[in-house]
Amino acid sequence: MIVLYLLLYSLLLLAFSAYRTNKCVHHFQQNGYNNEKYLKWLRTSSLAQKTDYENVLSVSLFLMLAAVGLVFVNPILVTIAFLLSLVFMYLSFFMFQFRSKSDHVKLKLVYTNRVKRLIATLSAVHLLAFGTAIFLIVGMLSLPSIIGALLIMQVTITNLPFLITVANSLNKPMELHINNGFIKDAQRILKANERLTVIGITGSYGKTSVKNVLAAMLSQKYATLMTPESYNTPMGVVKTIRGSLKPYHEMFICEMGAYVPGEIKEICDIVHPDMSVITCIGTQHLDTFKTQENIIKTKSEIFFNTKPGGTVFLNLYDQYIKDLKLQDDVEKIAFGEPGSYCYVQDSKITGKGTTLTIASESHGTFEITTKLLGRHNIENIVLCVAIALKLGVSPEQINRSLYDIQPVKHRLSYHKTDGGYTIIDDAFNSNPIGSKNAVEVLSIYEGNKKIIMTPGMIGLGDRQDELNEKFGEYIGKGVDYAVLVGDKQTVAIQKGIRSTGFPEDKIIIKNSTKEAFDYIFSIIEKDDVLLIENDLPDIFNE
Repeated sequence: MIVLYLLLYSLLLLAFSAYRTNKCVHHFQQNGYNNEKYLKWLRTSSLAQKTDYENVLSVSLFLMLAAVGLVFVNPILVTIAFLLSLVFMYLSFFMFQFRSKSDHVKLKLVYTNRVKRLIATLSAVHLLAFGTAIFLIVGMLSLPSIIGALLIMQVTITNLPFLITVANSLNKPMELHINNGFIKDAQRILKANERLTVIGITGSYGKTSVKNVLAAMLSQKYATLMTPESYNTPMGVVKTIRGSLKPYHEMFICEMGAYVPGEIKEICDIVHPDMSVITCIGTQHLDTFKTQENIIKTKSEIFFNTKPGGTVFLNLYDQYIKDLKLQDDVEKIAFGEPGSYCYVQDSKITGKGTTLTIASESHGTFEITTKLLGRHNIENIVLCVAIALKLGVSPEQINRSLYDIQPVKHRLSYHKTDGGYTIIDDAFNSNPIGSKNAVEVLSIYEGNKKIIMTPGMIGLGDRQDELNEKFGEYIGKGVDYAVLVGDKQTVAIQKGIRSTGFPEDKIIIKNSTKEAFDYIFSIIEKDDVLLIENDLPDIFNE
């Protein structure tokens, strides 16, 4: 009888673990399939440390051990202990399910081929552990073997998050082999298109906005392809080339992102850019880069890996870029200051867009108008104008491309709702400069109440609290209501806001994006303006 109980208990534990796998893999995906980043999140996040259901599961194990211990005393007591263990297992499952449903997931787990392979390897690890446990129960049938089997199963299910990193490490050689095959295919496609010009774009922020504006300008004259959305990793670039690049394309605009040194070079080794530009060098991702010097070195990899005889565009707005010592085998075109290839003579910024007077070395002075918001977009536009002019796009074509261009979704895009209020959506990747500019846009936007909703910024290493506090100071001087998401996450912002004398009753702290929106919808009225500044993944809502 006890063997039957043990086997049933084992199968139920395995089913629970399989159910829990989906949630844990989702968290792993949100951490970029990065073992180090995921383990750090497990150590520091209160969301990861909520383990009430695991404590209840431990009680279930204790009762199952009690059932084994009572086998020589009374069969009825054995059955009671076993049934109680199932009750506690169900309670643990219920608690886990309830907590999972209360997380208000914004982005669901994407079942990519990599995720499927990861789950398959994780399943094999589980089957090995549980198979060993069942062998100890059935094959040996002794008290020590049964206790050992129960402990193996308990350790397996409670350490599932760490087993994911083990499975990821086991898969690494296979993932590398698969990726290398895709990379070689992408390089073959690029080599076959002899007339293609590859333009590489990197920077701490502004990459996606620049990419979209530049694509609009170049499309006036050339068949142009750009990496979509935020496809700025090596495999994102490879996927674009293999899936979208055609023989008729003349321009390929390649966004390049990086979290650690060497990643820009890795993408350059795939696409070999003919032209390259760094939008800016800031303090983004200090948690992985560790130092500002590492950020500068990594971003400059794009210049040092541009083809010999190619062209690099130097953003003179950025002191770090101005100070770079570059190789001699490329053409250098500087922009942004009087006397450079092109620069802004005059600008007019409103809550509805921007008008710029551009002075250029090749085309004299001309005026352009855009609906794009924010002071930072001046630099972005001048950067794109410099590249477009160099490639023979006329000022008239540039103006035509800007006339109808809309802000990139979630990057200071805006729309008026049916309720008569305006939403400025800057939800994608807040950074120190972008967040300041977004608050400035909100403050000058025509409207009644100015409301900001934000969880603040992450990935800023040792400077995160300092920069979030500064962000709070900007908020305190430019808005009427500050709705902050996550009490722990926004401590520094709260400090910055309060330092400006901001009314305490207008600092609203909510535990989730859903709760924040519920509050906002209770106070927002016609002609109000709401800025959504950053929208962190679910794993940071705390």
